[in-house]
Amino acid sequence: ARIFAADAAQVSPAAAEALYGVKLESIPGLNATARALGFKCSAADDTTPDQSALVSLLGALPVGQSYNLAYSPLTPGKGSDNPDWYDLDLVGAAFLDNAQSIDAFVTDGQRDLVVPEPALAPALRSISGTVTVSETADALTLGYPNNPRSVAIRHYPNAGHMISMIEPHELSSDVRAWLGARN
Repeated sequence: ARIFAADAAQVSPAAAEALYGVKLESIPGLNATARALGFKCSAADDTTPDQSALVSLLGALPVGQSYNLAYSPLTPGKGSDNPDWYDLDLVGAAFLDNAQSIDAFVTDGQRDLVVPEPALAPALRSISGTVTVSETADALTLGYPNNPRSVAIRHYPNAGHMISMIEPHELSSDVRAWLGARN
């Protein structure tokens, strides 16, 4: 049942408030004005959940952006001509490119078998070119030539990949603290 609650929270303001304990409209950086400055995903299509409640609450996004996409923009037909996850470094390169200008934090679910955080720094180092990559227990440091960036790492010892489902209160607390530190 919690996985369905997490899915519903992505597109339902009431479900998000029930799960995370905070109103979506009170989260800095989530409204349409702030979101319009972020990463541009492929446009929503008939596989994208209805977002009318989010649009009513937070505002309409520019053409080509969506509050929720139920797929990766690197999925075939969704923005990439050749998403060969085994041979191409699309995700790592996109992460390094976006992290230059978009604040982020990384979640580390101790039981995550999908995206194990301990592999992140070595994987990024293998494709980073002139960007240096170092890591401490609490941060990933990306040494861009003109603008070094620090990406916070938050740890969730009881969670796997679905941190919002297993440790929603801890994640909510971390997100609020991270957003507060950005202001």
